Amino acid sequence: MANSSFFVTAGGVRQITNLSVRSCPFISSLNPKFLQNYGKSIRKLYADQCPFLRHYASSIKKPENAEMIPDIKCPFLKQVKPSVKAASVEIEDDIIDLTSEKNNRIFKKVNRMADNFPCANEYSNGEKKVLIWCSNDYLGMSSHPSVRKAVIEAVQEYGAGAGGTRNISGNSTCHEELEKELASLHQKKAALLFTSCYVANDSTLYTLGKHLPGCHIFSDSGNHASMIQGIRNSNCVKHVFKHNSPYDLEEQLRSVDPRIPKIVAFETVHSMTGKYSKYFSI
Repeated sequence: MANSSFFVTAGGVRQITNLSVRSCPFISSLNPKFLQNYGKSIRKLYADQCPFLRHYASSIKKPENAEMIPDIKCPFLKQVKPSVKAASVEIEDDIIDLTSEKNNRIFKKVNRMADNFPCANEYSNGEKKVLIWCSNDYLGMSSHPSVRKAVIEAVQEYGAGAGGTRNISGNSTCHEELEKELASLHQKKAALLFTSCYVANDSTLYTLGKHLPGCHIFSDSGNHASMIQGIRNSNCVKHVFKHNSPYDLEEQLRSVDPRIPKIVAFETVHSMTGKYSKYFSI
């Protein structure tokens, strides 16, 4: 093979993600999963310009139908002017492939009926009446006349949306009044509102885990994804016990030094099955 040219193969480029050392600043900044999904497109777009791909491809056994690419310098090491580039046909093909392989998510089109909880109209495939049992609006309070009236009055006076995050410009007296009411309801000194239940679980477990040195977190195997994410983000030692099994939990607790701080994370009413927790028997 001449020094002024090299070859690449579609299959070979997938092995880029397995290289232990990457000297290319462009390739090294890409997520390995991205390289697996779009390796073919990267090869087509940049193999004739990238010395990294040229060096990589030179270590692959040369096939009979290899493409011969001229030797030129890397364009990514040159000064790059800000620009917006349209998606290439190759990348568009990759997106279509993801769709055909059913790797994308299709959302159901559902409009709830405020006057007929928990009924709704679904428009995913035509129009039909459905009952929504998976909503987090458990008691249908979003359609309560008093709640709807208060929302309308607030929008008329303050407009729609908070106008920003709470630590910049989105905190309001409405938020603080609600927090005081919630704290009083639960007989606590204070309460804190989150944007969603997911964020509340994630943030709480992350914060507690970070502020308890050497903490171990014991997690029910059936916990919601938001709790799992918070535990993962805390970087604490994690112990997973059998779902709704106080016996397995107790056994795992006994295996850890009593002096080590611990958090037991579980759902009092399981979000998927509706079962009550048995852990209060411990």
